[in-house]
Amino acid sequence: IDSVKNLFIKMPVTAALFLLGLLSLLAAPPFAAFASEIFILSAAAAGGHYIIFFLLLAFLSVVCVSLFGHTLKMFTADDNAQEEPEKKSKEKFNLTHAVMAAEAAILIVAGIFMFTAGGYHFFSEIAQSLSL
Repeated sequence: IDSVKNLFIKMPVTAALFLLGLLSLLAAPPFAAFASEIFILSAAAAGGHYIIFFLLLAFLSVVCVSLFGHTLKMFTADDNAQEEPEKKSKEKFNLTHAVMAAEAAILIVAGIFMFTAGGYHFFSEIAQSLSL
């Protein structure tokens, strides 16, 4: 991580898709992980498990701040070195970017779908079929 700097200048497409992946890992809205964490937190609060609710919220916050703090250094410019104009990106959209974009789109659509009535019902039925 320490050797990667200026990612938005050197590889803007990769940087944008990497940021989307990072936000998905951090369960930011509208990604599917956000919906699942909201459902878990709301179930803990509704069930009166306030200690679990606050512990989970605290641990998620620590993970979010730590992961975002470490990776944010890769996107920003290095204070000690100025980027030369001829070193600007010539990155082209390729198959890897298409796969990353498709995965991000699927996670966003799934996240939005989970908050609809049909999506909530669909995933509730799956959860009930898995419960013992």
